[in-house]
Amino acid sequence: MTTNAVLLHKYKKIIVEHNFSLLISLDGNETHNMLRVKADGSPSFKTVFNNIKELQQEYQDYYQKKVEFNSVLNKYSSVNEVHTFIFNEFGKIPLIETISQTELNDNKREDFQELVNSYQESREMMNQRQDRSPMFKEIGFFFYYQLDNAYKHYCEVLYGSVKQKKQIPTGTCLPFFKKIFITADNRLLTCERISLQHVLGTVDKEVHLDFEKIACKYNDFYEKMRFQCKDCCLIENCGECFLQFPMKDGVPVCRVKMDEISYRSYLSKLFGVLEENSTFFEQINKMIFA
Repeated sequence: MTTNAVLLHKYKKIIVEHNFSLLISLDGNETHNMLRVKADGSPSFKTVFNNIKELQQEYQDYYQKKVEFNSVLNKYSSVNEVHTFIFNEFGKIPLIETISQTELNDNKREDFQELVNSYQESREMMNQRQDRSPMFKEIGFFFYYQLDNAYKHYCEVLYGSVKQKKQIPTGTCLPFFKKIFITADNRLLTCERISLQHVLGTVDKEVHLDFEKIACKYNDFYEKMRFQCKDCCLIENCGECFLQFPMKDGVPVCRVKMDEISYRSYLSKLFGVLEENSTFFEQINKMIFA
């Protein structure tokens, strides 16, 4: 469960009793976290900080095993600052992301640019963050899809490893395969990162899902994406979700399609990291990517 932890003090007992995996949204220290406020507009940092500390002290075993952090970069923070604060205060290596552009209104783009900060990390920080580093993940997925030294499905363990080609375009997850996201007004989506125009169902006292309709929606998108993907050099190890793409005339429009020149530059960047840091190869090759 993902939470901003504002009400963690109220529900921590039941969360621990039911052994929830908890992902706490905290953008760093009080300055880094300025964009997160309570319903009345007041800063949420002190409340959240105290709630987390209480959980950490009262349920130490649960905290160590089940609690993680997610931070969003903004103009007040940097990767190094956020990582250092979360690690020093809470003993965790946080996920760190940039502010999502999903459903960003064009007339708010200037305001958006004033708030965002790009993800930049040194080689030293990359080594500290490892599987939480976007570059580590990028190289890991390249290994996963290209080097043929990893199982893609448990059936390969049973029947022997067979080189499998990607059967469907993009890296879009199958619906509800990994997670489910419930909005405050009871709508169901496959995850928290995608546009609200891709609602798949609702929930009240029962769950309302039309599986035939969902299958048709995905199959339609896959067919439309196939034409965009067929000439892309990144198709073998694409990790992009078409539900995060901007829509044009009812069709997702890929933002990262690569021709041969851009793909060469992409590979040069990946291999450059490994050439500068030879130990990364062994570290990344031991990680699990799915």
